[in-house]
Order: sequence, then C-alpha cells, then structure tokens
Amino acid sequence: MIVASTPIGKTVDKIGRKIPMVLGFLSLAQLHQRAHVGMSSATALSAGLVLAVNKGKVVGLRNFVGYVVIGLGMLLGNYLYVNLIPQALFY
Repeated sequence: MIVASTPIGKTVDKIGRKIPMVLGFLSLAQLHQRAHVGMSSATALSAGLVLAVNKGKVVGLRNFVGYVVIGLGMLLGNYLYVNLIPQALFY
C-alpha cells in the first residue's frame, strides 16, 4: 500500500478525483490496491475543500475522530457481548 500510494496519488491528480473514487469503491471487494485508489481520491477530494495551510489539521482531526469512534465501537461491542448478548458472536 505504501509503494502504491505515490503512483496512485499522481494518477488521481492527473485524471481527476471523481472517476478513481467511483472505481475504487466499486472494486472494493476485488484487489486491495484498487480500493486504495478510491481512498486516495476521497482524501484528495476532502483536502481540496480546505486551504493548503489547514490540510494537515483537517487530516489529523479526521484521523483522530475516526480512531476515537473506532475505540468507542469496540467498547460498545465488548459491553454488548459481555453483558447483554454473548451469543451474538455466533450470529
């Protein structure tokens, strides 16, 4: 994924953001690198909406909020498993 990031990012810059994003999401179930095209274009699309000086802050905040939400989801899942519905693991 690290090796593919630079060429995919350059491709997204050359041909635009919308087409690679759609292709990436459509091929999400196929190869992981193709899905990475969608993520690169989605990141470029969101970065294009803010000033250049604020791009790092936006990416950092988005990652921070994402990890907090992932952590809360894990805590909620653990709580539900332990206290309410332990058999849900097998459904």
